[in-house]
Amino acid sequence: NTIYVELGGTLSIEAGTVVKFNAEGKILVESGGVIVATGTAAKPIYFTSYRDSSVGEAITDASGVTAAAGNWQGVFISQGSTSNSFTHCIFTYGGINMSAVLKIYGATTVDTCIFHDNLGGHPYATNAYDYATLDAFEAPSGTVIRNNLFYRNAWPLAISQTISLDASNTFSYDEDGDTTTPAVTNTQQGIYIFHGNIDGTVSWAETEVPLCFFGNLLRVTGTGSLTIASGAVVKNMSSEFQVEYNGVLNRTGVIFTSFRDDSCIGDTNADGTVTSPAKGDWTGIEYLTEDSYYATDANIRYADEPTD
Repeated sequence: NTIYVELGGTLSIEAGTVVKFNAEGKILVESGGVIVATGTAAKPIYFTSYRDSSVGEAITDASGVTAAAGNWQGVFISQGSTSNSFTHCIFTYGGINMSAVLKIYGATTVDTCIFHDNLGGHPYATNAYDYATLDAFEAPSGTVIRNNLFYRNAWPLAISQTISLDASNTFSYDEDGDTTTPAVTNTQQGIYIFHGNIDGTVSWAETEVPLCFFGNLLRVTGTGSLTIASGAVVKNMSSEFQVEYNGVLNRTGVIFTSFRDDSCIGDTNADGTVTSPAKGDWTGIEYLTEDSYYATDANIRYADEPTD
């Protein structure tokens, strides 16, 4: 069932440890609890299925069923939990019912970890339990996600709009070592970013996969600054950006486009040619000054055409 790390408790997991779960298994770090999982490159920590025969002894039944994505639940960090860290950890075969294999509400550092073969869902769906594999879309600004590898997951990563992201995370893997064959990727190659206000200084440097917004408003307030790296692609569905007076949006060399636009860093919605982008797929970028206006340029594609 569930391992609870309660108020005042600390769970430390040493390098080389293998932690296995069945369908009901998960770790829940409650408010005031802490988890510290510190592996090394030579001795990573595994969070995996009880059917996983690649590490430790697998527990199988008469049917001979082997490990698969969605075999177990995940590790959940509650709001009010701080100083959590995962270093050189491998999360695999989790995300039962399309939930997150690592769900973060409290301040956490995730550094040099691998996430593969998990069943995290689609953050743009209406189901509240559809999470990304590593889901930090409601995590505080002190959360750090860097140097991680994601492959063969459904939707790899979601972050809060207040979290800065560098370019150190990787979303493809040359699993067979053959450079002539395509690298293994994720079903939805993209990073979901939550909506709301940016009041401080935030930067997004990721250019390998698109940054994705769905059906909501992102506002850079008068005290906020958002810098998006040149070469990044921001994909939208029914979303809008607003920049208040004195707010800063640095976006030189960034393409803003529709979530259905497969010409920019691939088929993010993973539907082939079933859907195509069209004008009005999202609202646009509005600058809230004395004379508010919508930005228009060659790097803004398939936005709505304002009537005023």
